[in-house]
Amino acid sequence: MSKIAIEGMEFFSYHGHFEEESVIGTNFILDLEFETDTSSAEVTDNLEETVNYLSVYLSVKKQMDKSSLLIENVARRIVDALFEEYSPIESIKLKFTKVNPPLGGKMKGVSITLNEKRPKVKKVKVPKVKAEKHSKVVKEKQPKDKMDKKVKVRTEKKPKIKEEKKSKIVKEKKAKVKKVKVKKD
Repeated sequence: MSKIAIEGMEFFSYHGHFEEESVIGTNFILDLEFETDTSSAEVTDNLEETVNYLSVYLSVKKQMDKSSLLIENVARRIVDALFEEYSPIESIKLKFTKVNPPLGGKMKGVSITLNEKRPKVKKVKVPKVKAEKHSKVVKEKQPKDKMDKKVKVRTEKKPKIKEEKKSKIVKEKKAKVKKVKVKKD
């Protein structure tokens, strides 16, 4: 594993809880470090074999262009976007600094640092569904470019009929049959 760093990225943006921050904006400095396997690119000298810093920078810039009230929120969005867009990235360290925040005193900045490892995908066991006697197979239409058709098993429960209604229905059917027989004679 190797660490790649993009240091001192400067942005002017509109992040902040105070109204004036969303109107006049302020400067931000970001230091990004990420861990990835660069062994193939080291040998082949091929950009396609590593994570392209320019595209990472553009992903960060895209998140910086969306205003937020808190720098914590922007930092989280950046980390999540990088993990989503760049599967070779194993871990990220992001230092996000708001330069000269309006806190009533002189200071260089306020910052948050996130150290994150790629979230592991949890394997979820899906219970098997047993089809009942009265199940129907339903085919769903797919776009024309899909060759396979999805098949769903949908179970339908027969409505329960109370014994009184059941016997009444049986009696009515028998009465109809008798009327038909009488008419024939």
